[in-house]
Amino acid sequence: MKDKLIDIVKTINPKKISQTVKNNQELFLWVDQHPGESIAEKIYNLVNDEQIICAYGKQKRFKSLIQGYGFCGKTGVCQCAREAVSQKVAEKKSQYNDEFKKNIQEKKKTTNLKLYGVENVGQLAKSRYAHTLTYADPTKVDEINQRIKDTKQLRYHDYNYNNPEKIKQTYKQKRDQGFWINKFPEKNIEALENKDKLLELYTKNNPAEIADILNVHVQTVYRYLNLHDLRDPFKSTDEEELVRFIQSLGIQNIVRNTRKLLPSRKEIDIYLPDFKIAIEYNGVYWHHEDVAHITRDYHYKKFIECEILGIQLITIFSNFWHSKKEIVKNILQIKLNQYKGPTFYARKCRVEEIDNKTAKSFLDSYHIQGYTPSSLCLGLFSSNELVAVMTFSKSRTGIGKVNNNTELVRFASTGLIVGAAGKLLTYYKKLFPSETIISYSDNEWSKGDLYKKLGFCLESEIKYSYWYLTPRKHKLYHRFTFSKQKLISKGFDAEKSESQITKEMGLLKVWDCGKRKWILHN
Repeated sequence: MKDKLIDIVKTINPKKISQTVKNNQELFLWVDQHPGESIAEKIYNLVNDEQIICAYGKQKRFKSLIQGYGFCGKTGVCQCAREAVSQKVAEKKSQYNDEFKKNIQEKKKTTNLKLYGVENVGQLAKSRYAHTLTYADPTKVDEINQRIKDTKQLRYHDYNYNNPEKIKQTYKQKRDQGFWINKFPEKNIEALENKDKLLELYTKNNPAEIADILNVHVQTVYRYLNLHDLRDPFKSTDEEELVRFIQSLGIQNIVRNTRKLLPSRKEIDIYLPDFKIAIEYNGVYWHHEDVAHITRDYHYKKFIECEILGIQLITIFSNFWHSKKEIVKNILQIKLNQYKGPTFYARKCRVEEIDNKTAKSFLDSYHIQGYTPSSLCLGLFSSNELVAVMTFSKSRTGIGKVNNNTELVRFASTGLIVGAAGKLLTYYKKLFPSETIISYSDNEWSKGDLYKKLGFCLESEIKYSYWYLTPRKHKLYHRFTFSKQKLISKGFDAEKSESQITKEMGLLKVWDCGKRKWILHN
C-alpha cells in the first residue's frame, strides 16, 4: 500500500493527490487509519519522515502536502517561530551597509517627530512604548492584576467584584439613548433592542446563528440575551439549546441542575422525571484530565449511581453535539418516545451484503461515532432504500483476538426500524454458525438493553475508557489514533509511555462513562 501511495505522490499533481486516494477505496481505507487530522496530512506522514514535534515538545501545524509542517503556532506564542524570525531578521540585517542603516535611523526619527513630537519615544514619560514594555513583562502584569484584586477585596470584600448593577444601568441608559443603533447603523441592533424580536430569534437559533443573521459579534448577542433575562449568563448556551429542543417535543416537566437526585450529591444537568431519564451535557474542554475534580472514573460513577436508582443517564459531550447534532436529537427522540419519522418493520425488509463505501456513507450519517473499517457489512433494505447497517470484523482486542472470533463493530438505522438488529444478526449467524460474537456498548448512550434482547451476555465492565482532546481545536480523537505502536512508528521515543508522549504533544485525555463488553456464543 505504501509503495502504491508513493507512486501516486510522485506522479500526480499535488492538488489532486488527496482526491486520487479517496477514489481508490482500498487505499483510502488504509490511509484513513493512520494519524492526522486530514487525508492530506495522513498521506504526508506516510510518505515523509518529518519530525512533527518541535524542539520545545509541541506539535507542529500541518500546512499542505507541498509545504508539510510549519511551526507549532504564531510568533506570539511559538518559541520556534520567534527564533526562526529572529534568525531571518539577523541574517537580513547583516547584509545592510552603513549608509542603509543611517537611512533607517533617519526614517525612525522623522516618524517619531511626526507622531509623538520627539525623535526617540523613550524621551516620553508616558509613551505607548512604555505601556508596551510594561505589559510585555509577565511579572509586571501579575503585579498590576494583584493590585486590582487587592483594591476590590478591600472595597467590596470580593476580588472578582464587577458591580453588575452599575453595568446593567449603564447599558440601559445607552440603550434608551439609542447609542448602539447610532454607533452601528449597518448592524441590526434594533432586533437585539426589541425583546420580543430577540426572543423569536432565540427560540429558533442559537446565539452564534443569531450573530450571523444580524451581522454582529456573538458576544453582543449574549449581552442582550442577558440584558433581557432571556438566558442565565452562568448556564451553558449549548445546554440551553438542548433544553429548548426537549421542550419542542412537548416535554415540560424538566428539572434543571439538581443535586438532590444522587446520594453523592453530584449535579445532574437535566432530569426528566416522567421518563426516568437524566442528561448530562459536558463541554470537552472543562471535562478533561487536567480539571481537578475530573478523575478517570468520575463520569462512570455518575452513570452507575443513576442506574442503581433505575434512571438512565445519557451523557452528551459537546464535540458530538456540535458535529452530530441531528444524530443526537434522533437518539433522544427515540428514547423519549417522541420519534415522528417513518417506522419500518424488519420482517418486511431484506438483508444484503454491501460494500465498505456504502456502509461508510450510511454510518457517517447515522452512527454517533461514524464508520470504522470492517470485513463484512450487512444492509437492511425496505424496497430499494437502505434503512439499517450492521458491520462485523475480526476482533481487535481481548477474547476475539485470542480465539479468532468476531466483533460486531457498528449498528445504525435511519430511525425506528422494529426488529432490524435481530434480523441482521440472524443473517450473520446463518453465514457463520460456529462464530462467537463480541461487542461493546457505550455507557454514554445506553445500558446495553439491545444486546440483552439479542441474546448477548454481559462479560465485563470497562470503567476506564478515554478519548484524546486537542485543546486548540477542541477536537476528540479515538485513543487508538495515538496508541504507543503508532507513536513509535512516527519516530517518538520507544522508552516513553503513551501517556508521556501524548502529554508532550499537548493532548489531553477525556474520560468517558466507560463501556460494557457483551458476548454471544452461537
